[in-house]
Amino acid sequence: MGDEHSRVWGIRSGEHHFDGDALFTRRNYIGVGWSDAGDLMDIPADREAIKAHLYRTHGKYPSVTDRMISTGCGTLLRFAHQAKVGDIVVYHSRDEGSIYVGRIASPYIFDSSLHPNVYHARKVEWLKVIQRERLSKRAQGQTGIRGQTFWEISYPDEFIEGLDL
Repeated sequence: MGDEHSRVWGIRSGEHHFDGDALFTRRNYIGVGWSDAGDLMDIPADREAIKAHLYRTHGKYPSVTDRMISTGCGTLLRFAHQAKVGDIVVYHSRDEGSIYVGRIASPYIFDSSLHPNVYHARKVEWLKVIQRERLSKRAQGQTGIRGQTFWEISYPDEFIEGLDL
């Protein structure tokens, strides 16, 4: 890729299965849940600080497990602090069966008006759409890692092929 510091991220609409297409492909935002956590720019970009914050904000819910807190911590750290403007993002639209490939176009945003369950967001500029069946099985496997909402893609070549990076 052109910028040696660029990363390629995968995103899905999460465990609550909100209509990701409505926010992601039609409004050109990507986002993750954990809305009760509040604005993450007020929390240090540190795994332990975010985890402690999630215990304070979500530990009161009996259904929230240690594993959920740990997974949410990783998701929020990657989304708010590690992803950068210019990085590439890959989204699998289950409604269309298509893979959207875009560029992150804004810093992290905390905005409660975007979606009832998704306040952590970033603008995205979609660059291309790929039919999922045209990808190798390895690439297809990178488009929806079970238990993850926002992750770094290990094998990005098929997604970034043909992009001017």
